Amino acid sequence: MKKREMLLSPYNPDWVRQFETIKLDLVNLLSKQIVAVHHFGSTAVEGMSAKPIIDVLVTVKKIETVDSFNKPLEQLGYIAKGENGISERRYFEKYASDNSTHLVHLHFYQDGNYKALEELKFRDFLRNNQEAFDRYLEIKREASQLYRYFPEQYQNHKSAVIKELIEKANTPLQTKQ
Repeated sequence: MKKREMLLSPYNPDWVRQFETIKLDLVNLLSKQIVAVHHFGSTAVEGMSAKPIIDVLVTVKKIETVDSFNKPLEQLGYIAKGENGISERRYFEKYASDNSTHLVHLHFYQDGNYKALEELKFRDFLRNNQEAFDRYLEIKREASQLYRYFPEQYQNHKSAVIKELIEKANTPLQTKQ
């Protein structure tokens, strides 16, 4: 298995189409449980360089019901990872055939979950505030250069800036200039 790389790709408009296909599969499988399906993360921010992994945030009526869909999701190629470090979340990964390249990350939260709302607020802030967009892109590029083969360090390097931007997103009247 090849080592996972934290390499950024230029924004690809096809990421939106990929998300729509994933969303359709999820709605067909879990329709009665789903409240909403969102594209988030860097691939959901037009113009943002990103690791080409589609992040999908699914809010459901009851988080516990997601566990009963592990097998059907596995049949679609997703590997269940449980909470995977975030309380009250269910997380799944989908890999390319080489088993080292991540293609999709599914994040399930119960509707109204604070972490889910924060993720969407962060995405929207990057979409609507050029200064935040530029700051985040800068730290992503730096993290990718410094920690190309170290996913945890890559994430840790970005965390202070993410926290700073979320705090700014929580202040009123932040719009793209």
